[in-house]
Amino acid sequence: MRYAKTALLAVLVLLVGVTVLTACKKMAPEMMTPTAIVADIAAQKDQYIQDFQTKVDEYQVKIDELKTKAETASGAVKDELNQKIDMLTAKQEEAKGKIEEIKAAGADTWDNVKAGADQFLADIEALYNDALSLVK
Repeated sequence: MRYAKTALLAVLVLLVGVTVLTACKKMAPEMMTPTAIVADIAAQKDQYIQDFQTKVDEYQVKIDELKTKAETASGAVKDELNQKIDMLTAKQEEAKGKIEEIKAAGADTWDNVKAGADQFLADIEALYNDALSLVK
């Protein structure tokens, strides 16, 4: 009987602990400790870096497809398309620096760095769509 009470108490303590930990993870940022904020931002950054790299890789495939289309284009369209491809290729190189910038961002600069990276991806998207419109 005593063992059952001890086991029941241990289970209750465990359940309370899990509940508290779950609640802490869902806390509003202003209620989180500085250590929890840093850990949360680190997790956000890690996920964002993966997502950012995936999008950059997808654009590399799209750029390669544009290069194939540029081979069959002619005249001014070909010249303009090649110019846009060169610009996109430069953006791909710039993306490597953006990833390093994201990795280096601290809790105090994360929001600004993320906004800049989001804008960077939007610029690539616009440039790609502009190039794609030449061959449609």
